Amino acid sequence: MTQMVMQRLLDPTILDEIFAKHRGSQYEHELLFPVLVELMVAVVFGFSPSVHKSWSKRKEQAGVAVSAVYQKLKNVSPGLCTALVEQMAQRASSWIASMGGTRPALLPGHRVCVLDGNHLAATERRIKPLRDSAAGPLPAVAVVAYNPDLDLPIHLVGDLDAYTQERALLGTVLTWVKAGDCWIGDRLYCVRWWLQDLADKNAFFVVRQHGNLTVQVVSERKPRGKSKDATFFEEDVEVVGEEGRKFRMRRIIVVLKDPTKHDEREILLLTNLPTDVADAAKVALLYRKRWSIEGAFHRIEALLQSELAPLGYPAAGLFGFSLALVAYQVLAVLEGVLRAEHGAAKVDEELSMHSMVEEIVSVWGGMMVLMPTEVWEEYGRLSQPEWERELRRLGKRVDLSAHKKSKRKDKPAGPKAKKRFTKRPHISTYRALHGLPQESE
Repeated sequence: MTQMVMQRLLDPTILDEIFAKHRGSQYEHELLFPVLVELMVAVVFGFSPSVHKSWSKRKEQAGVAVSAVYQKLKNVSPGLCTALVEQMAQRASSWIASMGGTRPALLPGHRVCVLDGNHLAATERRIKPLRDSAAGPLPAVAVVAYNPDLDLPIHLVGDLDAYTQERALLGTVLTWVKAGDCWIGDRLYCVRWWLQDLADKNAFFVVRQHGNLTVQVVSERKPRGKSKDATFFEEDVEVVGEEGRKFRMRRIIVVLKDPTKHDEREILLLTNLPTDVADAAKVALLYRKRWSIEGAFHRIEALLQSELAPLGYPAAGLFGFSLALVAYQVLAVLEGVLRAEHGAAKVDEELSMHSMVEEIVSVWGGMMVLMPTEVWEEYGRLSQPEWERELRRLGKRVDLSAHKKSKRKDKPAGPKAKKRFTKRPHISTYRALHGLPQESE
């Protein structure tokens, strides 16, 4: 199933079109862009341990020395990464929807987009200017838009300067906004012009209020119900935006039963969603879904080689991260197929993506040896409806119980203070279990 999705998603014809439109000053010469993508996706998925090993398996297909591959990687433009993630997401989302694999909508009738940034991890110091640096070299920064209804990263914008502020990339993010969208972000994205422009585009937002944003309260605070861990209040506020324009929004006050780890007892949320679309509790729930992108980032980091430490050049690092997002889109399509065949609730509650990726990586190499090229060519000739039917047929055969999430039990509460053996560096567990005296020091 993974190979079927990768083969169709990373269609060389589509990749060539993307490269032709967004290559900037790059040229293909002997190394074709689809080959570079295939080489890197193998590394990101863990099919090959390194770029060099992936190239060595595809030397004839690449037709160039490995030095040419590295030269190509360090010159990939951020715009090409943006276009690649966006167009692959459009294809993946249409397939998930066509096969009935979406999750129940968080906000029916509206596309929900969660926004967050990711500073890529420090790389190795292989590049000459980095070799005498004690500080970790950061390759780039990226801002990602994520659709929780599809579990799909749908947009990426990156900058090769790791010190670039995420807010500086919001101009590009604004081009992604469609009327009716609901954009969710943390207080970093609580910026006057951004909120005003979203409203001007007939889009909605749910953001946590930043301390630097001054608002004027224009209505009385009213109680709006409770949940098991919070009480909700609501009031109307007014903000002076660009050119002195005033615009009104709702402020939801979430009073927590227990404080956060930063000892905060109130969370202030700003939204322009109408009350008949989302009441105070719904707005709070939507904001909590902001953590879904953190979960996606964690899975990308844990399951895929998303931040390749040997690739020190910023463009290479950002390209590797963009292909990790594309690889995650492949997994999202597989999840969509399984939701369609086994039920959304069952898959989301029970399926372990870690187990799924573990099987993919362990089986893929042997499968590619055993199954001849003719098999994949036959799959490639299937029409879109035939391809979806075959994918669903295979998905129905997946034994979800073999890939079930393991839920750890809570550890039993131990004594608050450890009073025994305080002056010893270690003890024998065997003796402790059998009530035997420990050796003297």
